[in-house]
Amino acid sequence: MSALQAFDRTEDRREPTLAGTEPFAAYLADQTTRALVARHAASRGWPAAAVQDGGLAAAARTFALVEPPAVLLVDVSDCADPLGDFESLADVVEGGCRVIAVGASNDARLYRGLLAKGAIDYLVKPFDEALLAEAVDRVERQAPPRSDSRPARKIAVVGARGGVGASTVCCTLAALFAGRHRLRTTLVDLDLRFGDAALALGVTCGPGLRECLEYPDRIDDLYLERAVVDAGERLRVLAAEEPVGDPLRHPSGAFATLAEHLAAASSVIVVDVPKAADGLRDVFSAVDDLVVVAELTLAAARDTLRLKQLAQGVDGAPAVRVVANRTGRRGVEQISRAEFETVVGEKLAACLPADSEATTVAASLGRPLTEVARRSKLVKRLAALAVDIAGAAPRRPGLVARLLGGGRR
Repeated sequence: MSALQAFDRTEDRREPTLAGTEPFAAYLADQTTRALVARHAASRGWPAAAVQDGGLAAAARTFALVEPPAVLLVDVSDCADPLGDFESLADVVEGGCRVIAVGASNDARLYRGLLAKGAIDYLVKPFDEALLAEAVDRVERQAPPRSDSRPARKIAVVGARGGVGASTVCCTLAALFAGRHRLRTTLVDLDLRFGDAALALGVTCGPGLRECLEYPDRIDDLYLERAVVDAGERLRVLAAEEPVGDPLRHPSGAFATLAEHLAAASSVIVVDVPKAADGLRDVFSAVDDLVVVAELTLAAARDTLRLKQLAQGVDGAPAVRVVANRTGRRGVEQISRAEFETVVGEKLAACLPADSEATTVAASLGRPLTEVARRSKLVKRLAALAVDIAGAAPRRPGLVARLLGGGRR
């Protein structure tokens, strides 16, 4: 199965991370209980759409398709076999979701059975808002933090030659990780003089990237918070526009130190690396994945091979993927795909079609391709590449976001 097919498969919707896309959801079988829970949800600032009609079966159907919330209140009073049915729900909300069961039967065996199958608490109807608040507070204190506990994935993107579209690939991958994969993503543009990542995403560079690289021992989290700029809900940018004539000096290991600090607030770090940058070896040794962007020319094949050899020679060599960009455009391709692959010694990870109209519109608006041409073949191929790098399909939007329309693509 191809990566693009994996992207479209519903059953591959989730990677093994903690639940908690939304803070709360409730599936309740009767109007009286729904009204009480809705009042409590409103008092906590949770959307009304978090409280839904239907019991355990409706919750199981929903969370087979979308990420479960951090806390789920679910009604078992309409179940013929509450314990057996609860197992079907437990199968789809495994991870960080904490479930409070609600029922009409004051049955100690049912209570113990539900706890044994993964419920955190059991409330007998009718209950009042104070009892509900106490149960939710207790469960929230037990819930694990809703962040990705794995180390941040660090991905470098470099062009085999200038002007091959590496920055467009880099920005689009970052937007895909932040948007479709719903991962906290930081995009770092290491071209301190001529980088255009901030421009491509319609934001103004913050101060401090140069100082972070020249004086890595001075980096702290507060300083980084001032240096990065928000470019979306889960996307941040760290870039610069330094004077053209100023010399830039980066001590060995500076990028690795910067990436280590960024990892504290990021699940993915995507780095736009200029080919002519000093310290390529340092960057390559500090990342997990390297994407080399090239066109199908002999010169690009030669330089791709040189970059690949450099990456393979560093400590902790990253996984290298070679991407052919702007394929199918007349006058660009000088050699065939097979000839290119023979020179570089491996199969291409992706062939990205030329789409000058989409890239021009995105550049003029200062928006990523995922927003201006999300259904284009180019974005679909890049989405498949993102799946290949991430090792999992994108996360589905949370329940409340889908109900309110925020999950549309």
